[in-house]
Amino acid sequence: MAEKPDVKRIKEELDKDTRDVSDLWNDALRSYKGIVGEGLTPTYTNVDEMIKAGTDQMNAFHKFRHDNKKVDKLRTLFVSNLDYIEKGAQQIIAAATPAFPPAAAIGTALTYMLSACKQVSADYDVVTAFFEDMNAFLQRITILESRLPSYPAYRNCLMDVFTSVLEMCGFATKYIQLKRFKKWILNMIRGEDSELADARKNMDTQISRLQSATEYAILGNTERLQTMSAELKENEEMQTRMLEEQSKMLTAVIESQENVRNDLKDIRKLLSVFQEQRKEESHAGKQKSAMGKPPTSNRVRSFFYDLIDPAHEHRNLKESLIPEISTWIFEEEEWASWLAQDREKEASKLLYITGPPGTGKSHLAFIAHERLIQLAEQDPGRHTCVVHFYFRETRNETRCFYNAVNWLVIQMAERNSHLCEKINVELSREDLDIDVDDWKDIWTKVIAPLFESSSQFRLQIVFDGLDELAPDGVQRPAGLEFLKTVAESDSNVSVLCTTRSTSSTSTFPKEMDEIGSRSIIVTKKKQLPDYKTLIWHHLDNDSELKKLSQYMRQRVSSTLEEKADCLLYAEHVLRRFNNLSREPLILRHLEQEMPENLEQLYSIMLSDLLRKTSGEQRQALKTLFFWIAFAVRPITLSEALAIVKLLPGDLDLEEELQSPQLGRFLRIADRIEEVDLSSPSSDSELNGLQGQGSRHESAYDDWNLPLKFQERSMRDYFRVAKFDEDPDSLRTTSFEAHRQIFVTLSQILRKKAGTDVSDRLRGFAGYSWLMHLGWVWWYNKLGRPTEEQKIELLEAMGAVFNGEDEAPASIEKQDIYYEYLGTNGLETRVKYFVELASEVGEGKLNDSTSAWVKEVSSSWQKAFINLAKAHIRRWFSATDLKSAKQSYGLARSALGMTDLSQLVRDIDDDEDTDEETFNLEEIMAISKAFPDLADNNGCYAVALLLYESEYYTDALPEAQKAVEVTSSDPVKKFQAIDLLANILYCLENYDDAYSTITSTLSDTTGIPPALIRRSLVTRAKIESEQSLIDEAVASYEAARHTLPDTPMLGEDLQNQLGSLISNKSDDPAAIVNAVKSWTPLERLAWATWKYDVDDDQHQAFQRACGRANETDFVVETYKEIINLLDAVDAGAPMRLELAYAQWRVRGDLAAAKELADEILETESDGSEYRFTGEDCSWTMGQTIDFISDVLYEQFRTSADPKRKAAIIAEMKGVPSRPLVRSVSSWKSMMNHHRLVLARMVKKMGPMAEYQEILQQAFNMSYDSLTDNVRWNDMENLRSMAMVLDVMGGFEKEARTLISAVFSVVDKSLDADSDSESNSDSNSNSNSNTAEEDSDAASTSSTLPTDEGDLDTDNKHTCDGECTDETTFRAWKGRSLYFCTICADICLCASCYAKRTAYNDDTTAPHATVGAEYCGRNHRYLKGPVEGWKGVTDGVVMVEGEEGVRFKEWLRVLKEERWKGAWEAVWLAEE
Repeated sequence: MAEKPDVKRIKEELDKDTRDVSDLWNDALRSYKGIVGEGLTPTYTNVDEMIKAGTDQMNAFHKFRHDNKKVDKLRTLFVSNLDYIEKGAQQIIAAATPAFPPAAAIGTALTYMLSACKQVSADYDVVTAFFEDMNAFLQRITILESRLPSYPAYRNCLMDVFTSVLEMCGFATKYIQLKRFKKWILNMIRGEDSELADARKNMDTQISRLQSATEYAILGNTERLQTMSAELKENEEMQTRMLEEQSKMLTAVIESQENVRNDLKDIRKLLSVFQEQRKEESHAGKQKSAMGKPPTSNRVRSFFYDLIDPAHEHRNLKESLIPEISTWIFEEEEWASWLAQDREKEASKLLYITGPPGTGKSHLAFIAHERLIQLAEQDPGRHTCVVHFYFRETRNETRCFYNAVNWLVIQMAERNSHLCEKINVELSREDLDIDVDDWKDIWTKVIAPLFESSSQFRLQIVFDGLDELAPDGVQRPAGLEFLKTVAESDSNVSVLCTTRSTSSTSTFPKEMDEIGSRSIIVTKKKQLPDYKTLIWHHLDNDSELKKLSQYMRQRVSSTLEEKADCLLYAEHVLRRFNNLSREPLILRHLEQEMPENLEQLYSIMLSDLLRKTSGEQRQALKTLFFWIAFAVRPITLSEALAIVKLLPGDLDLEEELQSPQLGRFLRIADRIEEVDLSSPSSDSELNGLQGQGSRHESAYDDWNLPLKFQERSMRDYFRVAKFDEDPDSLRTTSFEAHRQIFVTLSQILRKKAGTDVSDRLRGFAGYSWLMHLGWVWWYNKLGRPTEEQKIELLEAMGAVFNGEDEAPASIEKQDIYYEYLGTNGLETRVKYFVELASEVGEGKLNDSTSAWVKEVSSSWQKAFINLAKAHIRRWFSATDLKSAKQSYGLARSALGMTDLSQLVRDIDDDEDTDEETFNLEEIMAISKAFPDLADNNGCYAVALLLYESEYYTDALPEAQKAVEVTSSDPVKKFQAIDLLANILYCLENYDDAYSTITSTLSDTTGIPPALIRRSLVTRAKIESEQSLIDEAVASYEAARHTLPDTPMLGEDLQNQLGSLISNKSDDPAAIVNAVKSWTPLERLAWATWKYDVDDDQHQAFQRACGRANETDFVVETYKEIINLLDAVDAGAPMRLELAYAQWRVRGDLAAAKELADEILETESDGSEYRFTGEDCSWTMGQTIDFISDVLYEQFRTSADPKRKAAIIAEMKGVPSRPLVRSVSSWKSMMNHHRLVLARMVKKMGPMAEYQEILQQAFNMSYDSLTDNVRWNDMENLRSMAMVLDVMGGFEKEARTLISAVFSVVDKSLDADSDSESNSDSNSNSNSNTAEEDSDAASTSSTLPTDEGDLDTDNKHTCDGECTDETTFRAWKGRSLYFCTICADICLCASCYAKRTAYNDDTTAPHATVGAEYCGRNHRYLKGPVEGWKGVTDGVVMVEGEEGVRFKEWLRVLKEERWKGAWEAVWLAEE
C-alpha cells in the first residue's frame, strides 16, 4: 500500500488545487491514446451494451470451450467493476467531458482490453487476476466517494484516481497486445519494476491520497470515520489475500509454461525426424462461418485446395478506386445487350473489355462486379449469383485457370444459400468423383447442372486480366475453351472479362471475337470524364497539390487531360508533382515537352533513377530488376537480398526500398501473398509451437514476402526491352535476363551448403534452373549474345548437366523429379544449344563442356546421361535411406530423359501413405547400367533401397556383399550388418537375424551413438518375435539411454509397446510403466505415429491403464499430448481418444461429452491434422458418432421427460456445429446420427417426425447401395440393417444385409477393383507378409469358396476383449454380433457371451478388460442368417430359398415391404 499523506499536508494540497476537472480528464484521454496507440471513442450507449460486448470477447478467448465457471467468474468481475466505476464517478460526471465521461470511458477501455485478450488468446486465469485486483481498488473508491464533499478540490482528487485507473487499463491493453501479459501481471503484483507496476503504484498512491482527503473531510465525525476505516481495512485484508493467491497462481502458470517451452526446444528436432520417417517408412503394415455467408459454405471451401482468396485483390481495388470513376461502361450498348441476355436470347453470353496497359481495366472489372451485385440484390428471389476472379501472372495460384473455376464454386456457395445447399449435396455424393484440378470436371458436375436453361438461377462471372493466364500452352487454351463452352452451352451463365489489347503477347481479343464475344474498347474519348475526376481528386486531396494556386491547378489539369495516354500516366505525373510541391518546378515540367505515353514516362522515371545511382550500384539494380521481372515465381525479399549480396557494389536494398527513387518502382507485397518456402522435410510445421514472444514477432517478419513492381504495367515495361536497348539502361531483354539468371543459378547449384548462398536461394535454384534454361531457348530470337556470353551460358549448362561439384546435391534437396521441372520439348531445346556451341567453335569451351556438347551432338537423348550418373554416384555413396531415395529418384528421372529410358518403370504409389515403391527390375537394372560407377558402398545402397521397397529376398545377397566389402571400415560395416539383420527379420529368419545383430553389438567402439541406437532397436524387434520380452524391454531402454537427449522415434515406441501388448497382456502395469518411462515428446511421437493408418494401440493402452488402476495417468498423458498439439490446431484426434478413455475407461460421461463438444466447436479448412495426418472429415464423422452415442446413453438412462426433450434438441443441433458446417464429407457419415435421433423421437414423438428421420436414413443407405461405386457398400449394408432394426419387424431382412457385409453385391462394379487386388497381391512375392489361413491376410487364397463372391478389401474386427484381435474377412462357419445401438461395434461369439454376462455386473468389464466395451443391455444382430450361401454374380443365395438378385431384393424391400410396414403403422389402432 502507498504511504498516506498526513492530514495537514492534504489540507494544504487541497487548498492549492485550482485545476479544472474537465482539463484533467481530457489529459487522461490523451495519455491513454499515447499508451495504447489509439484513442477511446464512444461505442456503447449504456452499461448493458458494454456487458454484452465484454462477455462476447470472453467467450471468444480460445477455440475450445472453457469451464463455464471461469467465464461466469470473469463476467461477474467485469460487471462488478463497471458498477463500482459508475457509483464512484457520480461527483465528476457533470464536471468532466460530457461527451465521454469517466465511467463510460473506463468501461470502454476495459472492453477494449477484453477485445485484445481475444485477439491474442490470453489466459483466462491471468485476465481474471487483473480484474480481481482492479475490483479491489474500485471497491475502495466507492467506499470513499460516498463520504466525499462536493467541492472542486475533492473532485480533482477523485479525478486523479480515475485518471490512474484509465492509465492502468491502457498499460494492461498494451502488454496484452505485446503478448507479455503473464510476465507483467506477475511483476505488477510482486511490485517489481515495470510500466504496469508503476501504473499500479500510482493508482494506489492516488487512492491513498483520496482516502486522506476523505478522512480530513469527515474528521469531526468519529462514527463515520470508524465505519469507513473498518470497511477499508476489510478491503485491504481481502486484497492482500488475493494478491498472495494470485502470485502463487501466476508463478505456477509461468513455471508450467517454461516446462512446456523446455520440451518444445526439442520438438522441432522430433518433428523433422518424425516427418521424414513418416514419409520413408512403408513396411510398417499400414492408412467459421463469416458474417452473411451460409453456415455450410465452409464445407465447400474446405473441399478445394488452400487458395489465395480473390477478395484480397478485390479489397485492393476498392481501396484505390476513386468515387464516380469508370461508370461510363454502363452507357455502352454492348453492356446493356449483354446484361439483357435473359430477355434477348440472341445476345452473346460473353463480353470483354479491352484496352492498353494502365487504362484502369481492373477497376472497370471491379465497378462492373459491384453493379452486377447491386442488380442481383434487387431480385427478391435472389436467383442471380455474381462471382469474380482476378488473374495475376506473378503467382501460380492466380494464373491457373482451374483455380479460378474452383473459386467460382466457393463464391457461389458463400453468396447464395440455395446454391450452397445444392453444391454441398453434389460434393458429398459418394458416387461422384470430382477432380479439383480439372475445370471441365467442375463445370460438368457442379456448375452447369445448377444453371441449366430451365433453372431459375443465373450465374454472372467477372474475370479480370484473362491475358495473365500462364503462357504454358495449357492455362490460356483452358480459359478460351471455358469461354467457348459457355458461349455454346444452353445455360444461364454469362461472362464479362477484361484483357489487354491484341499484341505480340496477348491475342485474347482476336480469339474472343472468333468465339462470338461482344466487346467494349477502352478509349481516351470514353474515359475523358474519368481523367478529369482522377486529376481533380488528386489536386483536391494530395497534401501538396491542394496547396497550389487555382491557376496552377488548372494548368496541371488541362495539360494532363491533353497529354496523358492512360489513367496510370496521370497518376504518376500527379504523384511526381506532389513530391515537387513548388509551383515553379511544376510549371517548368509543364512547359517542357511531356512524355508521349506511359512507356516514355517510365523511361523518364528510370533516367531519374539512373542519375541518382552510383556506377557500382547500377549493375546491381539492373540485375535486381530483371530477376523480379523474369523469375519463374515471385522473388521474396530475402532472396532479393541474397542476390544483391552476390553482386559487386554496396547496394543497401532494404534502405533503398524506403527511398522515393527506388520506391517508385518496387514494393514489398502484402502478407497474404506470402511465399511458402518450406521444403517437404522442413520442420516449419511447428513454428507455432515456439515461445509466445518469438512467435508473435515472427508474424511481422517480411523475409518471405515477394518483392514486386508497383504495378503490372511497370513489370511489362521491364519485360519488353529490345536487343538494341541502350547498354546503360536498367532494362534487360528477355533472352539476356533468362541467360543471366540461369548462369547465376548454375553457380548457386554448384556451391556447397553453408557458403555465402542462402538456403532459400539455393532452393529456388534447384527448383527453377531447368525452367529458366527453357526460357532462354524460348526467347532466343530476341537475343544477340556475344561470343563471351554464349560461352558463359554453355559452360554453365555443361557444369549442371555434367553434375559438377554440388549441383546434383542441390537439385536432390528439392525432391522434385525432372519431368516436373520443365522438360517438355527437350529435343528441340537441346539441338538449339548444340547449334549455339557450333557457333562458338572448337577449343573455346572448357573440356567438360566440350565433351558434353560432343556427346549430345550425336544424340540429344544423352543430355541427361552425366547428370544421371552423378545421381547414381550419390546413391551409391548414401549412408541413410532418405539420401538413397532422393538420389535414386532423381537418377531414374534423369535416365527417363535419355536413350536408357527403357530401364525406368512406373512407380507404385500407396494411396494410404503417399509413399513410393520402386520396381525391382528397375532398381537392379539402374544399379548395373554403368559398371564404371560401382564402388564398395554401392551394394549397401542397393540393398537399402531393395529393403525399403520390400524386396527382401533380393536385398539379402546385396546386404551380405555389403558386409564383406566394408570389413575395413568399422562404421560402414556396422551399418551393413544392421541392415542385414533387418532383412533377415523381415524374412522371418529370426535366429540368424538375432545372431547377426548380437555379434555387431558386442563391440561398439568408435560407432556413433545414433547407429548404436538403431541396432539396439533392431535387436529389440527380433527379441520380441522370439518372445524374449524382458530382453526386448532392456534393449529398448538401452537404445533410449544411448541418446538420452534425443526422443525415440514413434515407430520404435509403437514396436516396443506393441510387443508388450501382445506378450504381456496379463501384466497391464508393465504396459503403463513403459509409457511412463517415456518423455512427453516420446509420448507425443508414439501417439501420433501413423495414427491415420493404425490407431489400435490407443485402445490397448487405455484398457491397460484401466486394469492397472492408472486411470489418472491415461488422462494426464492425453492432456499433455493435446496441449502440445493445440499449439498447431491439431489436438482434435487426441481429444477424441481422451473422450473414449473418459467414457469407456473412467466412466465419466460428462467429461467425455465435454471433449466431444470442444472438437465440434472448432472449425477446419479441410487440411489434415498435423502430426497425426488424420483427415478432418474422418475426425468429424467419428466425433458425430461418438457424441450421438453419448447423448443416447444419457437419453436412455434418464426418466425425466424434460431432460429427454432437451437431449433431443441438442441432438438435432449436432449438424449445425461449427466443425460439421466447415468440413465437406460423404453424406453417409451422418447416418448413424440419424438412426440415434430416430430412436429418440420414436420414444418421445411426434410419430410423423420419426418417420421422416428414419426415411432419410433408409434413403441414404438405399441410394448408396444402388449407386455406381462399390467402396461404400459394406458400411451401407450395415447401416440399412440398423434402419430396419429401428423400424422393427424386419429381423430376417436386417440379418440378410448383415450377412452380405463380406460380399460383392454388384459384380458389374468389380472389374477395376479385381485387377487392382490381383496386382497388389502379386506385386511383391518377396515380402512374405501374408499369414497362411488367417483372415488378417488380404490375399484371396485364404478365403472360402463356398460363400459366393467375396470382397478381399472388406473385413471386420472384433471390438471386444479378444487378446489377439479377431479379424473376419468371411464367415467360415463363425458368427459376429453387430450392436444396433453403438456406432461401429461388432463382437465375436466369445466376446458377445461375455458382454451379455456383464449386463448383470456393471463393474466386471473394467475389472477384466480395463474398460467398458459396447454397453449394458444393448441389442445385437447376429450374422450370418441361417443357411447363408453368399452373393454370387449379384444373386443372394440362402439355403432352401430361390436365389434373387440383390438389386431386385432391395427394390422389393423399398417398394413393398418398407412401404407396407409404414402403412400398417399408420392404420394400426391404439
